[in-house]
Amino acid sequence: MLSWSPIIGESPDTIQPGTSQGSFGEQSFELFLVTDSLTNVLNNFEAEGQVDTSTLKITPDIAFKAKAFAGNSGNQASGEITVILVMSDQDVAKLKNLTENNFGKRTLLVCRNKVVAAPAIMEPITSKQFMFTVKDPRVLDVLRSN
Repeated sequence: MLSWSPIIGESPDTIQPGTSQGSFGEQSFELFLVTDSLTNVLNNFEAEGQVDTSTLKITPDIAFKAKAFAGNSGNQASGEITVILVMSDQDVAKLKNLTENNFGKRTLLVCRNKVVAAPAIMEPITSKQFMFTVKDPRVLDVLRSN
């Protein structure tokens, strides 16, 4: 199961030079807590690696903007890509509140109506930067799209 983790400190060396897949600029994201009504979306994402959420009639638990970066940190298994999101202090406060109150729950992280990750909340997000790994390189296509 995928979980996300905060990046402690504001180190510019999080992704080593030469391994970066790129900077994708500021993107809009939506975060949904997985409830019974979203279980099918989660299951489809886990089976297919990508799900369109444009027909969802559910309001996200949080909407935020973040600068997105992706690369290979060297710690993940072959084929996995590390994605790092850097948020504003205001959005960190919203995410901290949500993650502190929902330990163990799964989430759907959505960008451009596509699920890009479904991490479990294993610790509060209190840093401006957090990262997660993905196995499907199509996530980078979602981040690249304009």
